[in-house]
Amino acid sequence: MLDFEDHFYYPSLMSRVAEIQGLRELDDALKQRIIPLFTLGKWHNAVAFDRAIENCVSALGPGRPFVADLTREPRHRTDVLQDLLDPADDFSMWRNYVADFEGVIPVAQFVPDVGLRAFVRQAQLLERRHQYLAFRVRDPDPELPLVVGALSALDDVGNALVYVDLKYVRDTLPLASALAQRVIDRIRHEIPQAMIVLLGSSFPAYLGDYAEDDGQTRGVLEILERKLHASVQADGRRCAYGDYASVHPVIRHSTGGGSPVPRIDVAFPFAWQFQRRPALRAARREAYVDIASALLNLFTPLSEDAAWGARMIRQAAAGDPHSLAAASWTAVRVNLHLSRQIAHAETDVLDGQDDVL
Repeated sequence: MLDFEDHFYYPSLMSRVAEIQGLRELDDALKQRIIPLFTLGKWHNAVAFDRAIENCVSALGPGRPFVADLTREPRHRTDVLQDLLDPADDFSMWRNYVADFEGVIPVAQFVPDVGLRAFVRQAQLLERRHQYLAFRVRDPDPELPLVVGALSALDDVGNALVYVDLKYVRDTLPLASALAQRVIDRIRHEIPQAMIVLLGSSFPAYLGDYAEDDGQTRGVLEILERKLHASVQADGRRCAYGDYASVHPVIRHSTGGGSPVPRIDVAFPFAWQFQRRPALRAARREAYVDIASALLNLFTPLSEDAAWGARMIRQAAAGDPHSLAAASWTAVRVNLHLSRQIAHAETDVLDGQDDVL
């Protein structure tokens, strides 16, 4: 029997190699304490779509519950994915696809102009087959009436998760907070007992703009998802905390311009600390060794941190980086971020924002 109220952190990951590796390397005891949302798509450097969900399940571990959704970004869809969004026969293509996977909590799919009856019927059939299901509200005006209608038609509203997905919030925090409050109030007015997860990301697409020095070698970023969650809950609204696991929510293909600047990011409960070496772009091994050494000097607890991401930083500082590819260091950040947020979510400490700020 699954009780969503027993979980305090709901990370969202895309089915990309870096993000899934960060999860795969997470301690098993920590994996047991989350229900991740996997967004399936044909990302750059991702496995083929038909293997994406298997890769996610393998990283999480067999039998553990997870939420599965499909990307809404057309440039990351395949023909197979497009077929799964066909609303015919109450989204039977999607329902039949997810039926093959143990532990899956499927997201009820939206498409433009889908009718209330078809959407509600999809939700009812997903509940009947899987017991548990999820809704992901990205565009509240057309989607909220459908979600409220579907929740009302379920056998047990406790079987459903409702994600309020605000995507990128760093530049729009006050507006995002106001929107989240409006959406949550609307859901609670109709379905007071609904389990709601507030989801968003404040990790930017480019970190050079946030560097603190002229050489753009270092900086600190506040994790605004935490501030957003606190502001929404300030007036007594109940919602669980979710984020994009320290990844920018919109993935774009590389447009060229050479290899990425070597960079390592360290996650804390309320901030990311980054070090980068633009001047050593052509000497990547030297760059990663230098960055890792600097981070160990700045944050001595990394020397004893058991997380895989911390071990990779120590290995690099010793002169043997596990990889010179940027994606591998994204996996390190994701792994550290997941570790920190799982631990923090269960301590219920909201006054520790001075950890690195």
